[in-house]
Amino acid sequence: MKTIGNRIAELRNEKNMTQSELAELLHISDKAVSKWENTDSCPDISLLPALSDIFEVSIDYLVRGEAFKPQKIFFGSPYNDRNKINECNLVDGLNKYYLQRGWHIVSTQLDCTEDYCVVFVIEKEL
Repeated sequence: MKTIGNRIAELRNEKNMTQSELAELLHISDKAVSKWENTDSCPDISLLPALSDIFEVSIDYLVRGEAFKPQKIFFGSPYNDRNKINECNLVDGLNKYYLQRGWHIVSTQLDCTEDYCVVFVIEKEL
């Protein structure tokens, strides 16, 4: 049975991150990370949100190992200047900031009203 420490080690290795690099992001010692991964201790509950953000997984996945895939929904006209992701239009933003980082499109819906709209549902591959 995998522990939270096992999952942290796997996720850290997937990101090609050292224990020291993870510790620095969390403002803790690398010895603490080593203890988690050796199942000698567990991370403080206050660190779970940061770990979740760093590894882009849910807290449930960290704690229980349940592979809930986080989903994001983007709605708007793909090429309209009003719909942006980090200053890019919707399509370029999805490609640059999500699809190249392991997210994939689950579904799209076209809404053919006066304004051309599309809904993108994307999820992270675990």
